[in-house]
Parts: sequence; structure tokens; C-alpha cells
Amino acid sequence: MKKITLTLLSLLLVFVLGVAFTNCKLDEPPVLNSSLTLQFTSDSTARTLTPDNLNLTVTTYDISGTGPNGAVFLVEGITTDTYILEDLIPGAWSVVAKGKNIDGIIIVQSAATAIVLNSATETVTLSLLPIEGSGTFSLDLSWPADMISTPEIIAVLTPDVGDPITLEFTITGTSATIVPLTLARGYYELTLKLTDATYDSYLVWSKVETVLIYADTTTSENWVLIASDMNEPTPQDMGLILETDTKSPIEMVLSGVSAELAYDTDMTVTASGTPEPTSWKWFLDGDVLVGEITSSVIVGAGLEENTLHTLTVIGRNGDIAGSADATFRIGAAPIIILPVDLMTAGDYVILAQSAVSGNVGTMVTGDIGASPVTAAAITGFSLVLDISGEFSTSTLVDGSVFAADYAGTTPAALTQAVLDSNAAYGEAAARESIYVVDDLIGEIGGMSLAPGLYSWASAVSITTDLTLNGPANGVWIFQITGSLTQAASAEVLLAGGALAENIFWQVEGGVLLGAGAHMEGVVLSGTSIALGAGASAHGRLLAKTAVTLDTSTVTQPIQPLL
Repeated sequence: MKKITLTLLSLLLVFVLGVAFTNCKLDEPPVLNSSLTLQFTSDSTARTLTPDNLNLTVTTYDISGTGPNGAVFLVEGITTDTYILEDLIPGAWSVVAKGKNIDGIIIVQSAATAIVLNSATETVTLSLLPIEGSGTFSLDLSWPADMISTPEIIAVLTPDVGDPITLEFTITGTSATIVPLTLARGYYELTLKLTDATYDSYLVWSKVETVLIYADTTTSENWVLIASDMNEPTPQDMGLILETDTKSPIEMVLSGVSAELAYDTDMTVTASGTPEPTSWKWFLDGDVLVGEITSSVIVGAGLEENTLHTLTVIGRNGDIAGSADATFRIGAAPIIILPVDLMTAGDYVILAQSAVSGNVGTMVTGDIGASPVTAAAITGFSLVLDISGEFSTSTLVDGSVFAADYAGTTPAALTQAVLDSNAAYGEAAARESIYVVDDLIGEIGGMSLAPGLYSWASAVSITTDLTLNGPANGVWIFQITGSLTQAASAEVLLAGGALAENIFWQVEGGVLLGAGAHMEGVVLSGTSIALGAGASAHGRLLAKTAVTLDTSTVTQPIQPLL
């Protein structure tokens, strides 16, 4: 009986302890599972020269993790940049993400990222970088036969971090190659110059590129040059190719490039990129342009005539980059000829020998002269004779008006001016040069003409804008046997520093500017000069007969320095 009682007491004690323990557990909150939001940032960082046959675009992500008490997860084929994992056990987790291209090849991977989860939702950003390792780089170059006598190549591959690597080429005939290099994954800057040792290391071709080396892949390039890519010791008239390289995440574009640039003139070239670079580096023919660290550069002046050049820019934003290049040619050096000496005829913006007419709306800046005719031949200007009797004034003229019948020294000065005008006309007509351009047709609108002597045995017309492109000391002389007609709204434009006082139009026939047209230069007419409504001239109008203005504007330039 005593034994039974002890047994019952033992069972009762176990029951009481069990109830107490159960009540204690019910007082605690239940364990809740956690949620984890993962965000992926990918840096595929392709550059100009990228691994062969490797697509660097991430199309899917795989994520895996290990957690408390041996818990694991694996999710493959995620196509979005954000993914939410639910019902994870709270505690310490280690998470890894991998990015694959469309071919299923892992091209980027995050480091193992530690995160401690509680019962709240956590958000973690995983940065995926190119996988570690090394890749292979190879480079080949070839050129047309008979273009280079003694080829030499100087090439350097510079990593973002580390010492430059000099590339050794094996040259065989018209081609060159390097022994493939094993390089650490990363970004490199390649500069290359191809020269001809026969002509004192004459620069034949240059190239600057950015290169991406990827783990377990080969990055290679085979440049096949054509004649138009290359300089020759005796430059020829080559066809030019203008190329912009945008094979990189930063899509680079160059603007302001002229395929052919007038000798000793400048052009401003501006680079832009998407995304916008934060730093810039410029090269000309493979050489760094020291100090040029903005998005624009000025090049051209000082380069030799008839040479081909390559301008390259590399833009960087953090650890991505892009490059672009453009090829341009320097034109022939300008023909150096002397301007025509106007002598005292250059004291007048308008000088006519039979009549000068204008109307309300006309504006003349400079002096007007008429001889041997009297002031009666100057009409439409409402002249007011000065008290001296030697000149008149007009509200339409910012200057003075002179006529052969005025007092003092005016008649003699006008007589001499007319003689000098006729002499200048004769000098311009008599100019001879081996550089006369005689293969132009009568229509010159739409052209861009360098300094020189141009001659026609016919009439000449300008129906669209004509550009005179050359330096400030360039001189243009146009000898025209027939008439010169400028269509309505057509303009003569100056570029490269050209000056109106160094441009001379010697025209045997009449000169007619249509309504709204604009002329630059000194017009020496064997007969008359007429400007239509709203037409303008920046220069001088010297006619052997009449000058007629219709609400026109005439402005004198400075006298040339002879």
C-alpha cells in the first residue's frame, strides 16, 4: 500500500511539473519567420575591345544562401532586379548572387554577404562584379602592300592599376601580331603607333582603345587597314573615313569634327556620353594631349598640310568607360598672294563714276564718292551740304559724301581716287598665277573655297551660300569676264579667320545682289553694282558706272596691311 502511494505521488509531481512547464511556454510569443528583399546591381563594364563571343548582358540571376541550423535556399532564373524571399528562419545568413547571360554563362557574381534576420523584413543590395580570374589578349594588324617600306610598331597596354605593358609585335610582310598575353581581369588602355622607319619614323597610323579582359575568355582584335586610313610620306588625296566607336556601356559621340580642315585653322570638338563621363582624356595620333581634361578640345592649328590625323577621347565614370575617335585631314597650305592695293580708292566705301542712288531704309557706313559727276548724280540721300562746301552729310550715311563739284581739295582727291580705283581694277585683272583655279563652273554657290586666284571666262552666279575658308592672311582674287549675280538670300560667308578686306571681286560685267543677299569683300566692277531690297555688303563697292542701293546696308572693312 505504501509502495502504491509513493507511485501516485511521483505521477502527480510529473503532472504538476508538466503543467507548469506548459504554462511557461504559452506565456512566450511564437517564433515568426522573416522576409528578405534582395536588390541586384550589375556592372558588366564592357569597353571598346570586349571578349570574343561573350555576351556581357545579364539576363538572369541565381541566388543561394545558408542560414541557422543548416537551413539553405536556392532560387534560379530570376529575371528582375529585385526579389523577395519569404519564410526564412531568423538568424545569421550568408547570401550569394550570380548573374548569367543569355547563354547561361556566369559573368558577374557578388561576394558572400552576411545578414542577420529578425522577425522584420530586411532589404539587402548585392553588388555583382566581374568574376575574378585571368583572360587572354591577342592583337593582329595588317596593311596594304607597298604602303610602308620599313614598318615599326610602338604599342603599350596600361592597366587601371599597375605598370604599363609594352607589346612586342612580330612583323611579317604586311602584317604584325603579338604572342597572346594572359592578363588579370580588368580594364586596360591600349595606345598604338605604326611608323615607317625609312622616312624618319613617319607616323602612318595610330589608334587608342579601351580594352576589357574577362576571366577565362579571349579578347582579340584584327585591324585591317586600307589606304584611306593611313598617311604616306608624300601624302596623296585620300578618301576619308569618319568613325565613331560606341561599343561600350558609355556610348560616346564626337561633334564638331570636320573631315577636312583648312590648313592652320582650328576646330572645337566636343565629346558626350551616356551615362555622362566624369573625367576625360584626349589623344591625337596616339599621343596624350596634356592638360586636355574637359569634354571639349581645340585642334588643327600647327598641323602639317595634307596629313591625316586621328583624334580619340576616353571618358570615364567610376569604373566604366567608353571611347570614340574621328579621322580628319589637314588641307593644303593656302596660296600666299598679295592683296590688291586700292590706294586712295580705299578711302571710300562706295565710289562711282556716273551715279549713286539710295532710298529710305538704306544705311551706309563709310564715305561715299562720285566723280567726275556732280552732286546731282547722288540721289535719294537728302544731302545737306556742309558749311565748308567740301562735303555733304545724310541721315542715311555714317560718314561723309563727296562729289566732283564740291569745294576745296575734294575734286582733286576724287580724281585721284577714281584713277586709283581703275588701277586696282586693272591690277586685279592682270594677276597671273600657276594656281589659278580654272575648272570651276559658273555656279559657285554651295562651295567652300580656300585662298587663291580664281578665274572665269564667263558669267558667275551664287545661288546658295558660298563659304570662303582660310586664315586671316589669306587672299582671294576672283577674275570674272562676264557678270556676277547673287541670288536672293544667298550669302557669302567667312570661315577660319578670313577677312573681307582681303577678298577682291574683279568683274567686267555688272554685279547684281538679289533681295536679302549678303556679299563680303571689295567689288571692282567694270560697269555697275546694284543691291536689291534688304541686301547687304561688308566691303567696298567701286564701280566704273553706277552704284544702286534699295533699302540696302553697306559697311566698310578696315584697310588691308600691304
